[in-house]
Amino acid sequence: MINLSQKNVVKIAKETNFIKDNVEKVMRLADILEFVFTSKWKDKLALKGGTAINLFYRELPRLSVDIDLDYIGDTKEEMEKDKEELWNFLQMALFQKNYSLSPQSKRYFALDSAVFQYINNAGNRDNIKIEINYLDRKHVLPLNDKPIKTPVAESDMSVKVLSACELYGSKLAALIGRCKPRDIYDVYGLIENSIIEDKEMLKKCTIFYNCIGGDANICDVSLDILDGVTDRDINRQLKPMLNKNDRFKKDAVIVSIKEYLQELLVFSDNEKEFVKEFVNKNYRPELLFEDKDIVERISTHPMALWRVREN
Repeated sequence: MINLSQKNVVKIAKETNFIKDNVEKVMRLADILEFVFTSKWKDKLALKGGTAINLFYRELPRLSVDIDLDYIGDTKEEMEKDKEELWNFLQMALFQKNYSLSPQSKRYFALDSAVFQYINNAGNRDNIKIEINYLDRKHVLPLNDKPIKTPVAESDMSVKVLSACELYGSKLAALIGRCKPRDIYDVYGLIENSIIEDKEMLKKCTIFYNCIGGDANICDVSLDILDGVTDRDINRQLKPMLNKNDRFKKDAVIVSIKEYLQELLVFSDNEKEFVKEFVNKNYRPELLFEDKDIVERISTHPMALWRVREN
């Protein structure tokens, strides 16, 4: 169980040199993950996004304060049955932990976005957002079960998380799609720490998530989008989540990322054909992946099938 006492939060903030209120938020996030992944839902959910990267594949170089989950039940019927029950479970469980559901919360067929408010140790109102995607039920690579082992929070229980290759593939797709400061930071961490050895699989995961994310423009994307991130963006959106001693140099980082992506994003004829077919509303995963197990896993990927049915 995560110790959320004011004394412990202050102690860990001093030890890690992060901003205290943000440390508390990450500790609360870890506490929620611990609760969810020891419940009946532990085999129906998988963690993804920046929180998965920074809690489970890095030693928390930046604080990530949202919980992004994929529901991983097998069928549409199972999903529709579980969706309401899971929503009610989160509300009731977090109410018992003194959270309240904010009116900012939103519900769609494909996504539940729950914003839970709380009063932090400083007496200020804060919130944690939990998003559950119901159409990314299939994954390219097998999921991993990993314990929480960070300087801010630690637990022996296991959280189901996406593989590093798939996480960073979706992160690269996010980078070239929306280019947020946190994406730049996480991708630079990938490069500097040589986290992924299988760059071919990383490229294919990036292509896949670029397509099912709705852009399907990876063959023509311009890396100049990276130049649109300003120092003001970095100072407002990224710096508060970094160790106070982190000397992040935006311009040098962007040069490094551009060089990496120019080398990575060289596409084979089959990869180009996969994107072209996807744009033309034909989903052909066998063009992108040679591995029959992968093709079988994602052949009925709900988000991919939904994208190619869109008008």
